[in-house]
Amino acid sequence: MAILKFPEFTPEARDFWAKIPTQYQKLILSNVYCTQCCGMVSILDYSGALLDDGGDLLLKGKCAKCGHAVARIVEHD
Repeated sequence: MAILKFPEFTPEARDFWAKIPTQYQKLILSNVYCTQCCGMVSILDYSGALLDDGGDLLLKGKCAKCGHAVARIVEHD
């Protein structure tokens, strides 16, 4: 059984993420590209912060398949 930590977000990123409907949050978290697996995977142990240029959300975490570092940008608009 894998032990997952709770996501850590900056306050601004938490507000951004909370505005996204849960069904879309799940889609985002299950569609992250891993360069080691060469395909789409789910992200685990992720954290979130807003990027300085435009307010896009950056999610950083680990690949659910291989554990390699992965990231996903969620655009503001």
